[in-house]
Amino acid sequence: MKKIHLVLPILILLACNVMSQTESGNKKSGEKEKTRTESTLHNSKKADASNDNLFVEGDIDITGDYKINGVPIHLGGGNTLSIPIEITATTHQLPNEGGIFAYTNPAQIIVSKADDPVDGAIWYLYQHNTGQVGTDWQLGTPNTLNYYGTAQEGYLMTIQYWGTSLGYVQIAGVPFTPPQTYGPELLADHHFDNNNMSNDFIIIGEDDTHIVTFADGKMRCQSDTTWPVLGVRQEGVLTIGKTYRFEYKVSSTSNTAMRFESFGVGINVLETTPGVYFIEGVADRERFYLVRGGSDVDQTLDYVSMKEIF
Repeated sequence: MKKIHLVLPILILLACNVMSQTESGNKKSGEKEKTRTESTLHNSKKADASNDNLFVEGDIDITGDYKINGVPIHLGGGNTLSIPIEITATTHQLPNEGGIFAYTNPAQIIVSKADDPVDGAIWYLYQHNTGQVGTDWQLGTPNTLNYYGTAQEGYLMTIQYWGTSLGYVQIAGVPFTPPQTYGPELLADHHFDNNNMSNDFIIIGEDDTHIVTFADGKMRCQSDTTWPVLGVRQEGVLTIGKTYRFEYKVSSTSNTAMRFESFGVGINVLETTPGVYFIEGVADRERFYLVRGGSDVDQTLDYVSMKEIF
């Protein structure tokens, strides 16, 4: 944004008037200086139109409860904002002031208590991998648990230090799933608005009784036998080894449903009841691929969607 400078000519009329204006100007200048030390955030500001990150200029005084990606943020005894820190080791000592930690080592991880914990400090321990997280000391009253193991990834354990009389207390140990972020839509005409007029979906195994029909913004797949193998695909959509979310909406189903095979062969038969469903997995091929789930298939879908999970 360009700055526009206005130059105002000053007419000096009387010496006493000049002195009066100078005194008033000094007072206003002092008021402005005081205002600059009391910064507040009035709204969000983006670095540019394509950047969703918060861009802040100046100092901000943060009070109250806040979250980052759905994870509660605790300011701790030192009043310092904690941000998630990735821990890759198999041992970890808690810092004195609290914090948020994401454990990514698939092995058992042993957590040691802080040397000199701040009263009221809170530690959020999130198990992000398949390993277990355990404490090597006994948590205080009312919790007597001296070891905490996660049966699966996706558990959040919260520990707070309540002072020398109570010590450390586990105040939560529950399944926790942080919000996932997704990439852009990867399928062309995935709502079938174009009724496949551009041939975005390639149909294979079609004959007189094995048919894929696009009409009224829907895709209907019909197959009375298992041969030829009726299928619908788009090439070059996925990257092998990356994780994706396949979402679809069932309009109607008679008998057998279609099957999704971008994450593996012979699995992931689609649901038959009308509604919205999703399947998440790792791509083992580059193509988006739907095939008949058996004999006597008749299923209509309102839309299909493929997005990468980050």
